[in-house]
Amino acid sequence: MERRHFLGAALVGFVGACTQDVQLLDSEPTTTAASATERSPGATTSSLAPTTPTPVDALDTDPVALGAFPFDLGIASGDPTSGSVMLWTTLTGELPDEVPLVWEVAGDADFDFLYATGRIRTTTGENHSVRVDATGLPPASSVFYRFRVGDEVSEIGRTKTFAPAGTQVPVLRLAVSSCQARTDGAYATHRSIAGADIDAVIWLGDYIYGQSETLEEYRATYAQYRGDAALRAAHAAHPWIMIWDDHEVANDFDANVDPRRLQAGLRAWRENQPVRLPTPDETGLIGYRSFVVGDVCQILMLDARQYSSSGQSGAASILGASQQQWLLDSLDNEAAWSVIGSPVLASGLSAPVDQEGPLLPYTWDGAPQDRRELAEALADKNAIIVSGDLHTSMVLDFTADPTDPAAKPVATEFMAPSVSSQFPARFESAAPLLPLFNRHLRHIDTSNGWLLLEITPEKIVATFQFVTDVQDPESDVLPGPAYEVLLGEAEARLVT
Repeated sequence: MERRHFLGAALVGFVGACTQDVQLLDSEPTTTAASATERSPGATTSSLAPTTPTPVDALDTDPVALGAFPFDLGIASGDPTSGSVMLWTTLTGELPDEVPLVWEVAGDADFDFLYATGRIRTTTGENHSVRVDATGLPPASSVFYRFRVGDEVSEIGRTKTFAPAGTQVPVLRLAVSSCQARTDGAYATHRSIAGADIDAVIWLGDYIYGQSETLEEYRATYAQYRGDAALRAAHAAHPWIMIWDDHEVANDFDANVDPRRLQAGLRAWRENQPVRLPTPDETGLIGYRSFVVGDVCQILMLDARQYSSSGQSGAASILGASQQQWLLDSLDNEAAWSVIGSPVLASGLSAPVDQEGPLLPYTWDGAPQDRRELAEALADKNAIIVSGDLHTSMVLDFTADPTDPAAKPVATEFMAPSVSSQFPARFESAAPLLPLFNRHLRHIDTSNGWLLLEITPEKIVATFQFVTDVQDPESDVLPGPAYEVLLGEAEARLVT
């Protein structure tokens, strides 16, 4: 039984009582750097004063026999640093085994001023996917990018680089979401994100849903999802920082998953995302990683599935020893904040149901020692946790033990709304009762949408953005409640 349905069933169990009481060839880019003038992460600092830029020359494309427009699945960018960003596309249609492309990054949408360009080839073996690390870009800047193949030109994307570590950043704006089952609803959330004034998107997993097991099946599922115009627009508008949850491989998968299915699922995920990661091998793929944004924050993305033994007999861990130590070590940094991206709930939930073990064993409830160690490390840090997976919005106090009334909050966890995946409708009436049994649960809502984080050196403001009608792709997306966490304080307070 899926965890959301299990949670729903558990809630129903007590609601009555409560109501009664590529393979790619390396490219050699020609690059230069300059400064952007519009607002972007890390702008308005004296160390980033405009310089005299030197443009690079455009490259000619090679002739290619194309039966149709090859960029139907769009373009994307991701994993930004202070001087680089990953660019992505996948070619479609009847193509030769090997296709040469030209990629370009410019300071203007007309591509009159090229910061960087290069040649790259993609092959059938990589499903004609393209990932290129565009380096030598200006820090803390908005730039434009595109791909060219033969006589065809992709749409134009916009992306951003981060500010160098230690550089003053007045405000960083991030979108957070996950869980976009196509069968559950439309993508008004992505339309809203595409038009938002943000610096990057944090994606916490469940990009696809289905019963895929082979590489070709996973590839076909990604093509179906990538066919949505709103999703393509959100990718083209902002850089994404991404990790997987379970449905990218198999429902509720953990360390015991079939290694062939794991490799196929993670390979297809990598082929379809703008990530700076190698091709998975038979041991999987190390996806946990960090990003520093000036002096304002570091973003730590966690893999909560590949190493998890939560809920099994024997040792219970959610991150595995190496990732857990990496996380604890990474918390010692000079940025004002740490933003920890956990694909699954970290703070835990309880309900008065008759069962052995935790209510949600595949969350951090199944790995209490991992949670205790993280809580101890966060006791003197400024951090928040953002999570997904349960198709709800939540605000929770993160403690070493959520069942202990004396446990002191050390951070706030914000569970972001899901794009379209639904909390079971027949259990929605029970969801508001969860705070009765979870003193650390401050807010819960089953609406779809996304979470806006506005991060400054002094505070973090988290504002929920809710879809009015998840079945309508043109639905309004309206601001919901906002909570703020002040530097030096662990607990969030409602501001609107």
